Amino acid sequence: MLFNVKVVSQEEYDAHMQDLRDAGQTGELGLEYSRQQDVQAPQQQQEGEN
Repeated sequence: MLFNVKVVSQEEYDAHMQDLRDAGQTGELGLEYSRQQDVQAPQQQQEGEN
């Protein structure tokens, strides 16, 4: 598999990532795509547990 790679400044990278977030492309994958199937999702704290 071949990839085209472009080296950019940190500022250009951050600006592009913000453009993607603004477009709703956050790209969060669920555990069904994890290579570590034995790892569980972090559990949310119950109310009052601080």
